[in-house]
Amino acid sequence: MNEVLPIGVPPRTRKPDWIRVKAPVGSAFAETKAMMRRLNLTTVCEEAACPNIGECWTKKHATVMILGDTCTRACAFCNVKTGMPRAVDALEPEHVAVAAAELGLEHIVVTSVDRDDLSDGGASQFVKVIEALRRNTPTRRSKSLRPTSATRRRPRSKASSRRGPTSTTTIWKRCRGYTRRSAPARATTPRCVFSNA
Repeated sequence: MNEVLPIGVPPRTRKPDWIRVKAPVGSAFAETKAMMRRLNLTTVCEEAACPNIGECWTKKHATVMILGDTCTRACAFCNVKTGMPRAVDALEPEHVAVAAAELGLEHIVVTSVDRDDLSDGGASQFVKVIEALRRNTPTRRSKSLRPTSATRRRPRSKASSRRGPTSTTTIWKRCRGYTRRSAPARATTPRCVFSNA
C-alpha cells in the first residue's frame, strides 16, 4: 500500500550505500588490532571513534597517537577522553617503529594528545619517536602532527627545536583541523588554537 504524504512533502529517499559503514571484520583487521595491543600503542582510529577503522585496519593503515590515550584538554568536538594522563611510556618510540615495520607502511603518521602536564608539551617524545622511525625504517617517510598545546603555551626547548623537524622527519605540522566558525565557543576550551580560515 502506498504511503499517503501531506501535500508538498517529498517522499523519503533511501540513503546511499557508501554512507553506511560496515562493521570491522576479517583476519587483517584482527591482526592489526592484536599488534596494537601487543605493543601497547594508542591510535586515533580507536580513540576518536573513526568510522573508517574497519577499512583502514584491514589495509594495515593506522595513525598512531603517542603520549597516551588521555588528553589534558576537554574540547566538546573531540571524542578523545579527558583527564590526568599516565606517565610517558619510555618504550613507546621503539614500539611505534616496530609497528610501522610490521604494517609495511611507506608513509607513517604520528600525532598525540595535548599534554599540558609536561614541561615541553611532549616535544621530546615526538623527537624520540621520529628518531626510532628513522633508525628502524629509514626508507619510509613520516608525518608528525603536533598538537597546539606546547607551541602556544610555552616555547619549545632549544634541544627539541634543534632536534625536531629539520633533522628527523619528512613532514612536520601542527594540528589545526578546526576553525572558529566550525567549532563554536561552547565546544572548546580557552586554550584552543584555531587556523585563520
